[in-house]
Amino acid sequence: MAIGVRGIRAAACMIGLAGVVAAAGCSSGGGGSTSSAATPKAADKATGSPIVVASIIGPQQPADDQAGINSAVNDINAHGGVGGHPLRVIYCNDNGDANTAAACARSAIANKSVVAAVSDDTNYGSAVDPILTQAGIAMIGGVAFTTADFTSKNFFSYQAGNFEVAGEAAIAADQLHAKKIFMPYLDIPAGSSLPPLINATLAPRGQKLAGSLAIPVTATDLSSYVAKVQQAHPDAIITALTTDLAGRFVQTARQEGIQTPIFVLGGVYDPSTIQSQLGGAATNLYVASRLNLSSPAFQQMSDDLTTYQPSYKKRNTQILSEWGGVQLFAYVAAHAGKISRTSVLNTANHVTGWQYKGLTPPVNFTTPQTALGGTIPRMVNLTVYGYKWNSSKLAPIGGLVNLFSK
Repeated sequence: MAIGVRGIRAAACMIGLAGVVAAAGCSSGGGGSTSSAATPKAADKATGSPIVVASIIGPQQPADDQAGINSAVNDINAHGGVGGHPLRVIYCNDNGDANTAAACARSAIANKSVVAAVSDDTNYGSAVDPILTQAGIAMIGGVAFTTADFTSKNFFSYQAGNFEVAGEAAIAADQLHAKKIFMPYLDIPAGSSLPPLINATLAPRGQKLAGSLAIPVTATDLSSYVAKVQQAHPDAIITALTTDLAGRFVQTARQEGIQTPIFVLGGVYDPSTIQSQLGGAATNLYVASRLNLSSPAFQQMSDDLTTYQPSYKKRNTQILSEWGGVQLFAYVAAHAGKISRTSVLNTANHVTGWQYKGLTPPVNFTTPQTALGGTIPRMVNLTVYGYKWNSSKLAPIGGLVNLFSK
């Protein structure tokens, strides 16, 4: 059974699966571009030689990715760096192309000063991971999307990654006690693999989907699709659509008088996005997040953004994810002794109990994952958090939810 999902994080981005998990690239113009994060003036407090890392990102949410990474780097550097050494990030955008992603990876390993990849956000792990692994470079804090990500011994993800969509179902069942969960999903070949994933999440809860419906990418009037969903009389609706389609689905449902709880993903939907896109249609709206948006870590990330990027108003899970990846790398680097590719990789392999200010449950990279029959051995954290939209903020509706166990 092919299981997995690429988080729906941008209006043009589509889901894709193959093997355990795969991803479809989202094209956004331009060739592969490489840039360096500017060292902030506050980094003067970290006076040693820089610790250089690479980050391969895609065209889905590059601004969010860099906002999260840069704000963490700036704050770490402003407070002495890692052992007195400032962090420096070299970015490369895969531009939705596997060959470009591979070129980004080759560029990283060719730069002898690069000691690790950090907070990667690329769909093309199958192209990137083998190159990094052969060079002995750890990928720390990246978002796992592909089979290669889930199985690579050099990939150290601390979160549920693109299983966030399965979190919608787990939260609906565990915290809303929904018994009839319906999923509209994107009508692309990979979309048909989503119901098995959701049913694998619901199986330990003694449930399965009440139904699912494919919606074409090109659909304009969603009223007929909303009517078909409502015919199943669901008590919760989980969306696996592009951001644009999910927003229009919610708006159409509310216009038709349907007040059933509807779930969207925290990777895109933060308060500013909900208010600007959905407005008054955001009634009975729920958000699944792979990270704890009520944690001191989230507050620190928000403060870092306010300090170092005051014009950046979004505060979504994707930004938090990238920010947290830098924190994880800083922890590893601080315990690695003399910094090198080898010492960083070896130290990452021995991380136990890492928990940054409530961002996640304690992470342990020494224990294999056993969920789904052990088919995702390197995914060590399969938990999510649920939130309900309450006028102007996301309010937590319960504690931690495990995706594949009740």
